Amino acid sequence: MIKQLDSEYKDTLLYELDGEITKEDVDIIGEGIEFTVKEFDKVNLMLCINISGQSFSALAEELKLGMKNWNNIHKIAYLSDKKQLDALVKLDNIFTKFEEKYFDVDDIANAWDWIIK
Repeated sequence: MIKQLDSEYKDTLLYELDGEITKEDVDIIGEGIEFTVKEFDKVNLMLCINISGQSFSALAEELKLGMKNWNNIHKIAYLSDKKQLDALVKLDNIFTKFEEKYFDVDDIANAWDWIIK
């Protein structure tokens, strides 16, 4: 399940993901990116993640979304208490043009500092 939260920065989209990520969840993020890019050159994403898994169709859609918005995404901050995401984000960051970084859920202040710079 996905929930968009209010962000004080108009070029930064804030989402909370809980349970299993679905293709529909990824579509919602894609729509948010498209809407934001119309007003700003680049978009940042802050994703608060408490997931139990991800469907294959969601993973495929996520890859397409990243490729489609390769030049539109500036940074993605992942907030979670699942430490294994840190290694996945570091690995993924090697293959992306945009910056990605993992933050512990209790480190939200540093995540905001990083994403807005």
